[in-house]
Amino acid sequence: MWNKSKLKVCMLTTNHLPFDHRIFYKEARSLQKAGYAVSIITSVGYFDQVKDDISIKGFEINLPFFQSKFFTKLGIGKILRFIRFLYYSLKENADIYHCHEFYVLFPAYFIKLLRKLCKKRVYIIHDVHEFYLEPSLLDKNISFWEKAKVRLLIFFDKKINQKVDFIVCTEEPKTEKYLRYTVPLEKMAIIENYVPSDLFQISPKEFDPQKPVFAYAGGLSFDRGIDKLVKATAAFAKRTKTRPKLLLLGKFYSPSQEKIFLNYCRKNKEFLDLEMTGWVPHPEVPRRLAEADICFALYNSREFMMVLSGKAGPVKLYEYMACGKPVIAVNYNALKNVIEKTRCGIIINLDGDVNGIVNAIEFYFRNPQRIIQDGRNGRLAVEKYYNWSIVEKKLLKIYEGVVKSNG
Repeated sequence: MWNKSKLKVCMLTTNHLPFDHRIFYKEARSLQKAGYAVSIITSVGYFDQVKDDISIKGFEINLPFFQSKFFTKLGIGKILRFIRFLYYSLKENADIYHCHEFYVLFPAYFIKLLRKLCKKRVYIIHDVHEFYLEPSLLDKNISFWEKAKVRLLIFFDKKINQKVDFIVCTEEPKTEKYLRYTVPLEKMAIIENYVPSDLFQISPKEFDPQKPVFAYAGGLSFDRGIDKLVKATAAFAKRTKTRPKLLLLGKFYSPSQEKIFLNYCRKNKEFLDLEMTGWVPHPEVPRRLAEADICFALYNSREFMMVLSGKAGPVKLYEYMACGKPVIAVNYNALKNVIEKTRCGIIINLDGDVNGIVNAIEFYFRNPQRIIQDGRNGRLAVEKYYNWSIVEKKLLKIYEGVVKSNG
């Protein structure tokens, strides 16, 4: 008889902190609340704790001897990471391994084979956050050996994903690769990055026309339009003779881009106040977003255009909406569909200049009642359509289906 209260779920991640918004605050908490025993293993830091009855183990591979160019080419670090994941994962003795990257599928599958020898069933769920190993990588100007390496990884990616029990993706476009791998459609589902409405509460504020606050939450890069946002903020300040604050809840991925960005801010310091918080704990994000008047999603790359070509928008969009903040966003399908459907913001075409952004900001500046109205529209839409409790039901149904159909 299937009984979820006796099942152990072990989440594996090699790229994310254990308190990642999706891994911990959405999926792990939902599964724990539903009666599963949940643990998380990560290789991005040292952890050994229990939070909300969820066990968290973390390690790092930090051996200078093996980080030389010679050993890096041999992939020694990856081998050591595989061994450590295998060790910790075996100790968990889980029934379900929920893998958040391609690489951790291998220790999970190894355990699946070992347990099969002991006549114990183990299930693997692959949670696809990003685009991995797309064939477009082969179009890049890389060496013969790099292309050979990519082809080999794509081969293993295909083979191992054909053997997992279920694949969940954050957006529709991410399923296309697995359909090409001939993974049956019934073994895939979309689990959108909707927002936990209990963590993200509406936070209206009084608009100060002399000190408007513009906010962005997430990784900082020019692909995410941070360069456009700061230029638009300065241009708006010059046009309206105000001094806005630019609040960035995140961290730059590229030191060179960060240097260019900060140099621009220094040259324009008379026109704007800048606060860069770095990464903040997930529960802190809504508290900081409460300071904002307008929020932004200004993605600006071919990669993000592909990511946002489906129905589901990025997590920051739903977080802004849940906090009751109007959103200015680029004209990518997922953003456009949500914002136009809910009337919670303004869609712009991001051309060579930043006039579209400045005009959208100025519209809200001249019509502050729309800041309140569009913010409320976003919050209502989250409560009705885009909250985590809706997709939580899909997640739990997937777990039940995986175990029952294979049990």
